[in-house]
Amino acid sequence: MKKYITKFLLAAIIMITAFTFNSCKKEEPVVNNTGRIIFWQGKVNAEDNTDLGITSLKMYVAGQLVGSMAADLYFNVAPDCGNTAAVNATWELGTRTSQTVTYEIKDQDDDVLYSGSITVLKDQCVQFEMTP
Repeated sequence: MKKYITKFLLAAIIMITAFTFNSCKKEEPVVNNTGRIIFWQGKVNAEDNTDLGITSLKMYVAGQLVGSMAADLYFNVAPDCGNTAAVNATWELGTRTSQTVTYEIKDQDDDVLYSGSITVLKDQCVQFEMTP
């Protein structure tokens, strides 16, 4: 009987210790920072595209297609993020406050017209103008 009581007490101590350890463990907050990019072009660039026979532009961020637009679409000033005529991308930063990502802009034949990198910032919009 004494043997069973000892085993019971040992099991109870293990359970209490495990409960205490788990309840004291801090939960890490889930952080999902985001930043945004809007791709746009001015009139001269749009006219150059038309002259070259380019009809559409496809935007890729870190190898992912984020949208497309007509190659002759232009803006006189940088559009605000969320403007539905331009191409908008929201980038997941996780716990980071910034991240530099690669971009490519391709024409209707998948020829790369522009490429480089953009730094995406937490809670901000990068207004990226496409220029040669």
